[in-house]
Amino acid sequence: MNTAALSCARKQLEVLRNLSAGWDSRGGQAPDPEIVREADALLDEMASSSDIPPPHIHPTPGGGVQFEWESGSRYFEIEWIDPITIQYYYEDKDAGDEYQGTFKDGGVLDGVREYASRVGVTS
Repeated sequence: MNTAALSCARKQLEVLRNLSAGWDSRGGQAPDPEIVREADALLDEMASSSDIPPPHIHPTPGGGVQFEWESGSRYFEIEWIDPITIQYYYEDKDAGDEYQGTFKDGGVLDGVREYASRVGVTS
């Protein structure tokens, strides 16, 4: 991931750190600080991999963090449900492929690398 892309992603995480409850006008929970730390740690791991493009980073209404990649008919996201539970979803509308599950046992970086490459977004 190039320096400018990493800087942009870090700014997105910093915004999440500063959100308070009710940020979405529907009572959304503030992002859990521990989840934000875990997301930041994964971002550090991703930064050392030139083959993973930067994600778009968003808060979730339940206090989690979501990274997403999208290109054309392909979409991939990961979402921290809690500090140790990361769910993923991948869809390729043209191919009719759809996968979802949970990353376990330190396989997050490899999973992100695999699915982000399927999306075909370049850094």
